[in-house]
Amino acid sequence: MTLTSVIQKSGRALLLAAVLGGSAIAAAPAQAASPDVSFSFSFGNGGAQFGRSCLSDREVRRSLRQRGLENIRFIDRRGRVVTVRAEQGRRDVRVTVDSCNGRVLDIDQIGRGRGRR
Repeated sequence: MTLTSVIQKSGRALLLAAVLGGSAIAAAPAQAASPDVSFSFSFGNGGAQFGRSCLSDREVRRSLRQRGLENIRFIDRRGRVVTVRAEQGRRDVRVTVDSCNGRVLDIDQIGRGRGRR
């Protein structure tokens, strides 16, 4: 092997190393980006909710008071839909509330009311 052939082989090896090293450095910023990880699952038409997601009786009562109802008494607390008996002005009413979103589902007048004060 002559000196010229050794230099040519070494030069090619050096050139190849420089090209491969340069391409590795150019690709490094893309690889250095922080990973983007996400995780989700859902049931039905909502998403999974952890912890307490429905309103307490106290929160339902406060919401109904803000709507002008007084003397609120819970009649039925089974499940997410609760029913209360309350006074609205001079009328006695039965109110059905979705306790998970606070929406009033129904208001029915009961009897003739309390009359004039």
